[in-house]
Order: sequence, then structure tokens, then C-alpha cells
Amino acid sequence: MKIEKIEIFSIRVPLKRAAESAHGLATEQDSVIAKISTASGGYGIGAAEPLPGYDEESKDEILTTLQNHLIPKIIGESPFQIRRILELMDAEISEHLGSKAIIEMALFDLLGKMLGVPVYTFFGGKVKDLIQLNGWVGLVTPQEAKREAQDLLDKGFRSLKVKINPDVAAGKRRVEAVRSVVKDKIQIRVDANESLDLKQAEEAAIALKPLDILYLEQPFPRNSFEDFVTFSRMSPVKLMADESIHDMESLLHILKSGSTQFVKVKVQKMGGLLKTYQAVQVAEAFGIPVILGHGFGLTVNTLAELHLAASTNAILDGCEAVGPFKMADDVVIKPLFMDKGFIPVSNKPGLGADLDEEKLKKYLVK
Repeated sequence: MKIEKIEIFSIRVPLKRAAESAHGLATEQDSVIAKISTASGGYGIGAAEPLPGYDEESKDEILTTLQNHLIPKIIGESPFQIRRILELMDAEISEHLGSKAIIEMALFDLLGKMLGVPVYTFFGGKVKDLIQLNGWVGLVTPQEAKREAQDLLDKGFRSLKVKINPDVAAGKRRVEAVRSVVKDKIQIRVDANESLDLKQAEEAAIALKPLDILYLEQPFPRNSFEDFVTFSRMSPVKLMADESIHDMESLLHILKSGSTQFVKVKVQKMGGLLKTYQAVQVAEAFGIPVILGHGFGLTVNTLAELHLAASTNAILDGCEAVGPFKMADDVVIKPLFMDKGFIPVSNKPGLGADLDEEKLKKYLVK
């Protein structure tokens, strides 16, 4: 059996409402979807949602990489030979991990559908039947933060992320507002999205320490490694690296430095499910807990991360693969419905989703 055809689609779907972080204001989400088909009529789908200011690749770069480099290399290959296909893609072009993740994701979906098993089967089976999810509070006023925190609490969320930026005093008030509502019922994570310098990070950590946060995420720009190391020696709160980790080399650099107590990985930024699972195992060997998930995106990419989260306890509860929670629509027949703080693990073959051709046409960017 051979890969006969690969179609790619550029999609843009609106969010339910605008979301703001230090990376900017988002009102819609771009997605690139690949559909890999065989002669027998079976197909698998993969997706990535590049975020401006966050991801290494833009949507246009992904489209160009797929069309000009990756697809011509793997047409005619066996979909069962995923590692061979990964090697072919790496030999053709370095980096471009999001593009490669789309292809690999679609291959796992295709194999799962062909064999009649969920994707988590390929990673040793599941150890979780439910995935606990992580809520999200953006750069909003304290009053709005209270309303959003209460809504998340009512929905059964037991962890949430609060965004901050260089306005440390405003960030403190936002986190205080959330804590005043959730009390000790919700774990609070704080994310600066690369926006602080050393002085601001110190101010933020001192201000946040009494509010019992789990960690301060990515206070510094992704390449400011020395700031991470320096600050880790004095920080009164635990730290997590996110944007600083964009492949296995950068993950190992962070882990060996001992500068963070948590790390975050995502399937699209690590280059696929296999490499992400490997990254989780490496972090586990270092004794560092892992947070998984992208906060924006559609059902396909989210399902991939949920399958991975289900396969190991090294990925902490409070999975951040919650994109559909924020999306106004989707391009699959049965989108994930994230109305609670947890979601059952899909037992359907493959990722557990099929494309909705009408929705695909509706949101296609031409």
C-alpha cells in the first residue's frame, strides 16, 4: 500500500471572542491541514496552527515547505514506514518541524483508521480515561478575570493559566482577582509569554509568591538563556520554559542547565508525535514534569495531543490542548466539545475525527 495523494488546505476560523496575550490580540486562527490518501480510499488528517510571534514557521512557510519539499518526497512511500518518512523529510530540509508534524500526524491517523485502533495504541496504550484540561485567562481587567475564573470553576476546571505582561502591577491584580474567586480549588499558572526583563521578572515573582502559583512561565525572550539561568538562582517561584523549547536540542539545553522546574512541549513545535513522546521521556529522565498542549487550534491537532497525554503520566494533569474551547467553529464532522474541565479520551480509530467538506470549503483561504 502506497501514499497516493496528499492534499493541503489553508484554513481560517474565528475565535468565539478576542484573546490577548503578550504576543498580541487574536480574533481568528489560521490552520494548515493535510489529507493523506491511499489507493484504497482510506485517508488520514494532520494539522498545525501557527501563531504569529510564537511559532518558528508562519502559515505561508508551512504551505511552501509542504508543497515544494515534503509532499514530492513522500508520494509513493508506504504509510506504515513513518520513521523512514521522517528521515526522508529531515534529509530534504532541516527544521520546519511544524510542517513535518502535520505529515506525521496524518500518517498516524491513517494507520489507526486502517488498523481500527486509536492513535494512543501506537504509544503503548492509554493510562488515562479522562484528560484534565487547563483554563485560560488573558490580559483582561480584574473584574473580567473574576468572571472568567468563576465560569471555569463552575465548568469543573481545576487548573488555569493567567496571562501577564511587563505591567507587573496589573498582572498582580489580575492574578489576585482570580485567586479571590477560586480560593484553593484551582491551581494557578502564570504566563508572561517572553515579555519580561530580569528586573520585571524579579518584581513579578515577588508579587506572585504570596498567591500560591504553580509556576511563572517563560518570563524571558526565547533566546535569553542566560537570563533564565541567572533568574533561576534567585526566583522565589518555580519556573517553566515554553518558547525557549522548540526542538530536542533546546529541550536538552534547558534540562541540563537546571534552570526550570517544568517544561512545556507541543506536537507541532517538536516535529510530531514521536519526537514529542521522546521529549516527554527525556524530561521524565531528568525528573522534570511536562505540560503538553497548544492553547489555540482546531480539533485535529488537539486530538493528537490528547492521545499523547493519555499515554503517559509524565504529562501532568491540566493539559493545555484546549484550542476548541476558544473556537467558534471547526472543520471536522464532530468537533471536540470542551464545555467542562475534563474530556474523555477518544477510543475511535485513528485520531477520531473526519473532515467536514462543507466546513472546509467555508473556511478555506484562497
